[in-house]
Amino acid sequence: MLFKITLLHTIEERYGEEAAGDYQNFAAQSLMQSLRLEDRLFHWGRDVLMAVVRRLISQGALRSEVDRLTQISRAYVLNVDGKRIMTACPIVFDLLPVSQFPSLDEMIKAFNVRAAKANSIGMI
Repeated sequence: MLFKITLLHTIEERYGEEAAGDYQNFAAQSLMQSLRLEDRLFHWGRDVLMAVVRRLISQGALRSEVDRLTQISRAYVLNVDGKRIMTACPIVFDLLPVSQFPSLDEMIKAFNVRAAKANSIGMI
């Protein structure tokens, strides 16, 4: 499962690297809460996280479970120069079976294309 923290670059550009790092940590912690203890979450690039999950349920059921859990913690408050700025923490995710791709790099490329399409049509 791949996750894209869609606003990370925008936060970094507007509020700096420290705010972006805090935002990234919040997103990762939110995702960790939606995963099980046996799952693993890895950083794969600045704004992409990869989770290795094993479930004996369908992809549709897993997608619904993760979507429900990631919806819970979408609100985030940035603290910048003593100001509190309310923002959202939209996270796009997709289930991509590793066996369908010749390499992890190809899987990431396919995910980025799908995430960009989802973002452009407002699926976030």
